[in-house]
Amino acid sequence: MHLPMKTLVLFGIGMAIAACSDGISYIEVTVTSGVALAVDRLDVTVSNAGQTVSVPFTPAMPFALPPPQTFSIQFAQDRHGDVTIDVRASKGGAEVAHASTQTTIGAGNTVQALLTFLSSDAGDMASANDMSPTNDMAMCTMNGQCIGALQCCNSKCTNTFQDVMNCGSCNAACAMPKYNACCGGCTNTTWDPQNCGDCFKSCNIQQACCGGGCIDPFTDVNNCGSCGHVCVEGICNGGICGRIPCGQPGYKCVFVSATPLSGNLGSVLGQDDNCQTYADVFKIKGTYKAWLSDTTTSPSARFIQSSVPYKRLDGVTIANNWAALASTLLAPLDPGTLPANTENGQQPSDKVWTNTAPDGTASSKSATCSNFSSNTPGSSAGVGDVSVVSSAWTAGNSLDCSTYHSLYCFEQ
Repeated sequence: MHLPMKTLVLFGIGMAIAACSDGISYIEVTVTSGVALAVDRLDVTVSNAGQTVSVPFTPAMPFALPPPQTFSIQFAQDRHGDVTIDVRASKGGAEVAHASTQTTIGAGNTVQALLTFLSSDAGDMASANDMSPTNDMAMCTMNGQCIGALQCCNSKCTNTFQDVMNCGSCNAACAMPKYNACCGGCTNTTWDPQNCGDCFKSCNIQQACCGGGCIDPFTDVNNCGSCGHVCVEGICNGGICGRIPCGQPGYKCVFVSATPLSGNLGSVLGQDDNCQTYADVFKIKGTYKAWLSDTTTSPSARFIQSSVPYKRLDGVTIANNWAALASTLLAPLDPGTLPANTENGQQPSDKVWTNTAPDGTASSKSATCSNFSSNTPGSSAGVGDVSVVSSAWTAGNSLDCSTYHSLYCFEQ
């Protein structure tokens, strides 16, 4: 890689996220350099949903690099989710470096960005305009020393942060073709989500790196669930081929939760939230609530009683409308084969916590696992069966609260 003179190269940004307890987001920037450098201003721009917030940071005095310098910037704003973080460094009003990355920020998270500068306009670097990993023009001194963070490898000053033949240390070559790049360590930029297509080009937390590009494995028909998995049906929903798109007019989606839980569910309303989370994580569109009753509420009270069909995620209709749920179903809630009718396609438990009659009312006011707040052995609650079309799909027998079962999640 040949660069013009007096050019500062920004090697990349590495991302990490840690939780904070105050609900406010923070940005922590760590800057280091392979050569001596002075910077007097950093500008951090965060873009989210078409809205941009710029946070200038001016240190008390120009800081020298190396050694690494770390600065925490409070970012008191409540727009969280997928964001683009853009970092610019300047000296004397002139921009000397720039890089950006994408990530997901949650409320109360600290986002950490690592910047590494490889060259500068310093006068003593006049002969070092070739900044390939091993610079033939930059020979080691007589005592084996090099400028800044470069290491002396085989008599040449080498950037062991990106040289595939000297990755991390001298003569530590990356094994080809398994690895095709050195980004602080041996990696493959065709599939590494932290170095996708190039070092430190990171994908969104829910994206995957396929062929050197960031993709959405939950919706990409050419990389559905995993790189190279092509959906011949032309539909990828939740990372599974052939599933119908939910959140559409004309029908409502129903799925079974993949993770079995004991009778200590916390609360019915809490399981409404869990159904929504299961859907959101796998990008199954729509608003979802749990088919679950206790002594205070039931689906007949909480649900929007649909006039359109209820369908499994594979498109099979289980009932033509709300009233039809009280009759024999047209198909069971789970097909009994993989992919299962769960958010992630994995097989659910055979039984499902319900305590609900086919008409959506509570089937018991006493056998409720203490309103689904207890898993004490000896107490019980009503369950349904995912494999049947009779009323036992929801109103089967009762099972001990210490046992583990799935939930039904209905789109509203």
